[in-house]
Amino acid sequence: GGTGTNKVINYPTGTDSSFVTNGFAVGDYVDFNTSLNAARWTISSLETDSSGREILTLFGPVEIKEENLKGTKVTNSIY
Repeated sequence: GGTGTNKVINYPTGTDSSFVTNGFAVGDYVDFNTSLNAARWTISSLETDSSGREILTLFGPVEIKEENLKGTKVTNSIY
């Protein structure tokens, strides 16, 4: 969780769910279609911290609202 406009999403990733491994880069976009977030955000920064967690900074039309998506299937595609 987080406060303000900075949000932290912390979950384990593997090669099947990693943004970096799947070839995402700055300038690509991510579509969300959940109950609280339904819009397109552009990746403005993508890095990995010292613990191996991916840190994704997104720019979009509205602020991303925090929600619990535990157990939700995530599908990623590169456009």
